[in-house]
Amino acid sequence: MNLTEQKTALTNALQAITDLLETFSTDDLHRPQGTKWTIAQEMDHLRKSTQGTAFLLSPASRPKWYPYTGESRSYDTIVMQYQSSLSANTLVNNVATRPADEVADLTIDQQTEAWQTAVQQLSASAGQLTEADLDAFTVWKHPLLGPLTVREMIYFTTHHTEHHHASLVRKQSAIATV
Repeated sequence: MNLTEQKTALTNALQAITDLLETFSTDDLHRPQGTKWTIAQEMDHLRKSTQGTAFLLSPASRPKWYPYTGESRSYDTIVMQYQSSLSANTLVNNVATRPADEVADLTIDQQTEAWQTAVQQLSASAGQLTEADLDAFTVWKHPLLGPLTVREMIYFTTHHTEHHHASLVRKQSAIATV
């Protein structure tokens, strides 16, 4: 997948979350989900991870990128390794992307605004990448996947966004049956 195709897939995943947010009320955001995160908490996690990716791919982080001479893993490999590691490590808890307690006080408009800011930040960072950047650097050591190249980071962020979209849709369906 080339950079244009990757950016399109990422943009589509981000837009799906944006579209889904429009269907929630503030009450929906905060409705208990059993032992799972509320929609507001899950959105806060997704927003924080999206902003993290925006920063990792930004010009400000470029000096922290490490040269890499191997091959990037494919999208399917990233997804398979992530899902496998996630199911084997259910207690993984990344402090940087843990939902904040303050999210319980946000309205749907505030949640949507925070999400739009993260999307804009990531779009700006991704817009400055070149095809040559994709496989030449690692940008982050993921707790489950290990070091990720620029290409792999975009693959992961796309999948992570799609993963949470599916989760949010399930939560929305559960609310509709209440």
